[in-house]
Amino acid sequence: MSAFKAGFIVLVLSLCAHAAAAVNIWATDKACPVIKPAAVEIARVPFPAGWTVLVACNEVQWVRLQRKADAQGTQYAFTNVKGRITVVRGAIFLRGVEGRTAHRVLLHEIGHIRCDCDDETKAESWAAANERAQR
Repeated sequence: MSAFKAGFIVLVLSLCAHAAAAVNIWATDKACPVIKPAAVEIARVPFPAGWTVLVACNEVQWVRLQRKADAQGTQYAFTNVKGRITVVRGAIFLRGVEGRTAHRVLLHEIGHIRCDCDDETKAESWAAANERAQR
């Protein structure tokens, strides 16, 4: 996790009593334009207690974090289960991307956490099932 921390401003938001204890939300920029919608959406999904979500506030920061984590193959988010951190591209909170909402992207990442694996099919299956159950 310290590899992600270097060079970035840490912004921890408290959302509400139960969510604040459950997830830490960090932003790569003190004046992050997407942090408010990101915090609202992140609070809507079941991240494990003590999990950290780092929002890449602009495209330069997103690319830098992808390279640092060797995650160039992902477009929207990536998760390091051992480090208990999910990094999310801030742009997804401004608009849906290719038919995927920010909510679905976050559920997919939680799917990786739940299966404790890198298996995209398992993560997507968990996200789809969870989304159906919420309807």
